[in-house]
Amino acid sequence: MDILDLSISEDVNKSRRILTPWRTFAGIFLVLLSYLAGWPLIGVLGVVASEMGRPEILNIGGPAVYGASYILFLTGVLLVGGHNRSLPIFSRTARFMRSIGFKR
Repeated sequence: MDILDLSISEDVNKSRRILTPWRTFAGIFLVLLSYLAGWPLIGVLGVVASEMGRPEILNIGGPAVYGASYILFLTGVLLVGGHNRSLPIFSRTARFMRSIGFKR
């Protein structure tokens, strides 16, 4: 994909989905939940593993919780429509580069 190709602005209009309040709320909720389920829960697992003297709780549970929080975060971003956010930036960058005289 050529960044200076202005046809990308047509792709922006085609790929935009209409955001409904439900999708927006669910996406923001999942992103916030991912922050609550990420490092704080790993910290709790560390304390529990230390108190019980069983480090495998943190060794297995830590990466599992972190992976689950990452999946929650990505799902929330996709619901809100984060995959379309960078397309207008590409279009504006291409327009700016052409306006200052950049040639291919």
